[in-house]
Amino acid sequence: ATTANSYGFSPLYESDDPVIARRTRRVGCTSPEITYKGNWTDSTGDGYYENRARSASDKGAELSFPFHGREIYWRTVFGPDQGKADVYLDGKLASTVDCWATKFNPLPIAFMRRDRADRDHVIRVVVRGDKKPLSSGTTIRQRDFEYAADSWRASDGFTSFAGKNGWTNQER
Repeated sequence: ATTANSYGFSPLYESDDPVIARRTRRVGCTSPEITYKGNWTDSTGDGYYENRARSASDKGAELSFPFHGREIYWRTVFGPDQGKADVYLDGKLASTVDCWATKFNPLPIAFMRRDRADRDHVIRVVVRGDKKPLSSGTTIRQRDFEYAADSWRASDGFTSFAGKNGWTNQER
């Protein structure tokens, strides 16, 4: 099982923490880039990205998201009625995530991988329909995906000293 870490919404680009300092693109649960299979329902609430989430509890319900990059972060909701989900990367089981928690928490990163090749990938989340005994349900709530979205524009990450972000000084 994966342990969730709670990080804020806004990356701090100058942080030494590689998770907080990442440049990301966030894709909310209602994006047409995400494909859903099975019975998913919409809900609204504080703490959800764009105040929206999609939920499923039936075994085999799944969602998939294609992305291009080296990193992927899946934010879901943890809470007393949450169950387990299998996370696949590029068709291979990467982790089983248990989303149960004693209190409702819409912020954690439930799954992250930062060791991918810089190419096209697909992440797929499949509802297992099972739970730990303390949970009151098997629900999985999709909140959003985040993935590395580095840019090569000169205005991004500009610095006044050589070496930062690969920049060098030139003469003449």
